[in-house]
Amino acid sequence: VALFCDSAATFRVKGALSETDFVSGQSLDLTALCKEDDYMLDFADGTAVYTLRFLFTSRIPSLYLLSENPETEGRAWVDASADKSNKAKGAMILLSDDGEEVHSGKLTQIKGRGNTTWGLAKKPYQIKLEEKADLICSGDASNKSKTWVLLANYLDPAGVRNTLALNMGSALGMPVNIQGKSVDLYYDGEYRGLYMLCEKV
Repeated sequence: VALFCDSAATFRVKGALSETDFVSGQSLDLTALCKEDDYMLDFADGTAVYTLRFLFTSRIPSLYLLSENPETEGRAWVDASADKSNKAKGAMILLSDDGEEVHSGKLTQIKGRGNTTWGLAKKPYQIKLEEKADLICSGDASNKSKTWVLLANYLDPAGVRNTLALNMGSALGMPVNIQGKSVDLYYDGEYRGLYMLCEKV
């Protein structure tokens, strides 16, 4: 994996298996440095040690949201709006379950959504793309849209109820059935959990 940082310093990178020198822009072989399922590295620059942990999932796509201004209009600012009026701009990258890029581009809007669910600890969101895209890779041109929702499914500990219901609707041939798929959501560099990315009604 290639890593970039703001410092021009040479870091000593240490993992559970080995260590090496590193400068910004260089690629690191995580399998040579770390034990499997524990991808954690310590970066030392002579004055401080910084720890970086890499998270991987299998068989689930990953969605990365990055606010245009993370410090002033980031996730905490969006989440703090009781009436969901705080709307941020940003960018997104959606990766398939095997790490291939599905979509990347700017977002004209990131905002809260829902009524009762907005008051819960894990927030649901609505995102708006610059151009229409089929984020769920359905292959159906009519599924291209600018607006998509991210259901938090906070009240569903198993995280499968909405997926099961929508899949049953598709299997039964319901003419109007929302389509979606589960994703791991990373928002402004923080893992937020399992979400359902789906079409907006």
